[in-house]
Amino acid sequence: MKKLIAVVAVFALVSFCFAEEPALTVNGAELCGDFVKACMFLTFSSYDETVRYYSSTLGIDYWSLEYEDGSTVFDRVKADGFKSLVMQTMLCSDAAKLGISLDDAKLNELKALAETMSSERNMDPEIMFEALAARELSQRVYGALVSIQNIDAEAVLETVNESDYSRQIQYLYVPYSAYFENYEAKIEYSRLLTSLSRFEGDYNQAVKLVPDVECGILDLSGIDGNLTRVVNALPEGGVSDVIETELGLFVLRSISDDDTDEYRLACEQALYAAKESTFQAEYEKIYRGAEYTLDNAFWDSLTPPEAD
Repeated sequence: MKKLIAVVAVFALVSFCFAEEPALTVNGAELCGDFVKACMFLTFSSYDETVRYYSSTLGIDYWSLEYEDGSTVFDRVKADGFKSLVMQTMLCSDAAKLGISLDDAKLNELKALAETMSSERNMDPEIMFEALAARELSQRVYGALVSIQNIDAEAVLETVNESDYSRQIQYLYVPYSAYFENYEAKIEYSRLLTSLSRFEGDYNQAVKLVPDVECGILDLSGIDGNLTRVVNALPEGGVSDVIETELGLFVLRSISDDDTDEYRLACEQALYAAKESTFQAEYEKIYRGAEYTLDNAFWDSLTPPEAD
């Protein structure tokens, strides 16, 4: 019963019936001007830090910055906000069908947030609460629709390299410039790297007082073919010989870093990203299929928020 009440409470926000014409109607759902203003306030507020930086540090009105076509930042953000508002209304309409609602704890949290935001901006806390609840509900519906997209999960997971999370390759490195055109210097640096590579602890400790020698964790996505072959052949705990590349001299050591949680998270993120990418085409179809009417006079009256 609580779930049903929560759903009904949130859906009330898309069925305002005022004496005046609604500011926006989406597929028959009428949105009053105050509600639209509250939703657009949430859109604009996500730029607060940027606006403050441009205003206080650069002395520039961020919203009035123009693109090549003459449109301003405010024009584009307002257009994006309109699209989000249309989609939010449509996504909320699917919440009951998908069995998605906001529980009492979340509703109470949003009410408290609405009270704070409204007092700071002199807005109706009930309207702000409805705007926050609509946004939260639509985000949950969006996530649910993304999660049911069909993708080739096996192919996606192949893009996540488990070895990146099960071991790391530590390197010692001398740049080519350190022994440029000096064969004896190259031999000396090779001996130095061989000696340092026997250090069993962190290479950062081994090279603190050694000039020209660097160390770190190798970025496996950006290494050349020679290093790749050595990495692939290096057993866990193994140390390579000195490797000469176009960049300089390297010694590599494989160290264990079994982090199953990080690997699992990377897999989950890759799967979600693939599903979201698939859903975006459907998302555009939903938006283009929306039937809406807009009070242009009301919409044109929206002005950029003032910088704090």
